[in-house]
Amino acid sequence: MRMRCEVLDERLPWRSRRVGLLLLDVEGAEEKVLWGAAALTRRWRPVLATEPRLEALSPRLFREHLVPLGYRFSGSCEGLSFYTANVMGDRR
Repeated sequence: MRMRCEVLDERLPWRSRRVGLLLLDVEGAEEKVLWGAAALTRRWRPVLATEPRLEALSPRLFREHLVPLGYRFSGSCEGLSFYTANVMGDRR
């Protein structure tokens, strides 16, 4: 079965609506999904919830994209790892 892939930055209405949470259950494709949502994460800095630890799964993504945005591991619950960014003020 073939599935169509779309880039979140092109698909979600993130320019006009605040995005507060990205819950990713993408079976190891977290790096691709997050690179495809780079503009969204830069603008809104939503909480990220993933099954694997991102810094272990994709050190380059974590180091080059998420850390400069202020993201850090915030904790885990029920097998999910949560990442939050330090955000000063509203990013509208």
